[in-house]
Amino acid sequence: LGASVIDFVQEIRRHTAAVLDPIRSAIVVEGKTIKIDRRALVALLKDTLTKLSLVIISGEAGVGKTAVVKDLYDEVKDTTPFFVFKATEFNVSHVNQLFKDYGAFTLTDFVREHEEFTEKYVVIDSAEKLSDLDRPGIFQEFLSSLRSGGWKVLFTTRLSYLDDLKYALIEIYNAPFEPLNIPGLTQEELVEISVANEFSLPENERLRKFLQNPFYLNEYLRIDAKGNQNTSYAEFREAIWNRRIAHSSYQKDN
Repeated sequence: LGASVIDFVQEIRRHTAAVLDPIRSAIVVEGKTIKIDRRALVALLKDTLTKLSLVIISGEAGVGKTAVVKDLYDEVKDTTPFFVFKATEFNVSHVNQLFKDYGAFTLTDFVREHEEFTEKYVVIDSAEKLSDLDRPGIFQEFLSSLRSGGWKVLFTTRLSYLDDLKYALIEIYNAPFEPLNIPGLTQEELVEISVANEFSLPENERLRKFLQNPFYLNEYLRIDAKGNQNTSYAEFREAIWNRRIAHSSYQKDN
């Protein structure tokens, strides 16, 4: 049984790695990597977790919420249990079905296998979808077991869904939490990144503000790796739109 439980845990670790693998924690342009320094945010997250074991990580789409989680994961994964689940995975009829693809294992097996660890993490990604679960009691049982077992639980959500998630945790799951908002880059940080990586920023103030979101900064550099100070907001928006249309057409034809 011991070996089987070890295999079970390894499979869940692989699942976590698969969920986090597509998350970009850096911008890669023409083979050059631009790493956004999130060490201060990771340290703030760890400090917040010392106050309360449940934390909601919120922010605008593309700002890097899951990238902060990934940076924390990369920092602790070799010595600390760290697992990621999508909120939609809890749409099951029994809590043990969450593990059905890994064999005849239960939530009790999962919790017991990690009892000896004082530091351990579970992340619920896109946690606003917890409000849509058919059987909220399933997640309530899961969360209760984690809290009793001393786990730190992180929830990620877009800022626009934050109030819905807060309501769900308070009213449905009776779970106290600490909020942590992930901000975009400051204009000073944006300038520092551009100078360090030798690309031009646009003069257009509206577009510059957009580039404080790492997702849009990545798109901007994909259009022109050296940047273009004359790019207008309208031109940038059209370029992104055309890229999305082309990508959608490719997916449709393939």
